Amino acid sequence: MKAIMKNLLLLSAGFILSAKGHPMIIELQENEERCINLNIPEDDDAHLIFLPLPSEAEATTEWIKKYEDLEQHFLGQMIKLTKSRMHSSLPKQFPDDPPKNIRAIMDELVHEWYEGETNSLAEVKLTNPHTQGTNSIQTHWFKPLVVNHLRRILRQSKNRDKAPLEGYEICITSKNEDVPILMMIEHVMTSDDPYEDEEDTQSGMMFKSEHLTPLQDQLDASIRAANTVIRELNLMEKREKRMRKTADSINWRVRNFSYLSVIVLIVVTFFQVTYLKRYFKKKKLL
Repeated sequence: MKAIMKNLLLLSAGFILSAKGHPMIIELQENEERCINLNIPEDDDAHLIFLPLPSEAEATTEWIKKYEDLEQHFLGQMIKLTKSRMHSSLPKQFPDDPPKNIRAIMDELVHEWYEGETNSLAEVKLTNPHTQGTNSIQTHWFKPLVVNHLRRILRQSKNRDKAPLEGYEICITSKNEDVPILMMIEHVMTSDDPYEDEEDTQSGMMFKSEHLTPLQDQLDASIRAANTVIRELNLMEKREKRMRKTADSINWRVRNFSYLSVIVLIVVTFFQVTYLKRYFKKKKLL
């Protein structure tokens, strides 16, 4: 049953390019760093979109309405960008030019607030925890940072590596000492094989690429899926050992507390009986 469900999910992933929803928004204070993890299925890849905006925390009252219009415009552009595809990648620019009122707000922010400086001083760092492969990219105000094929970018060699179960680490560091930053983040999962372009050029795969059959292709997919299951089982085994150790420690403490409670109860009972005997003898009731 699980195998059937997995095949259905993989089949649907090839047709579903994006899902309805809003981008994640993270607020970064001055000189602050925040990290999130992104899990990618074994045979899939992901595209990422980052957009830095100045936080409205520094805006005055008359800026509230303007900032809401600015934020809503870029939210809509982020959603449109996730639905646009050029071959197997996302475009590097927004699909629509900003209207005049939004352009006026952008120009006023850049020229009056930041003296023409477009660098947001927010750095995006992408890391594969297994291979320690990293990629650091600077961001600019109102300009989308599009990272296509995250797994291809962070791989260390042409060999097929394993997707980290804990997910790829995405850290955003603000080096801006003047204003907080709002970072919009969106991701698009894709069923493109992150190693599809390189497999035919590997010397060990030349014969296979020329004589590949559907049965062999399915067998390779089954082997990769089995390896993923094995790694997940190993991770669950480690968690079970840790939980067993914790449970044993709790049971040991509860058992010792029970022994202590019984001993205290016996001692108190002995003293109570002794006291009552002396009291009754003193009153000459015994």
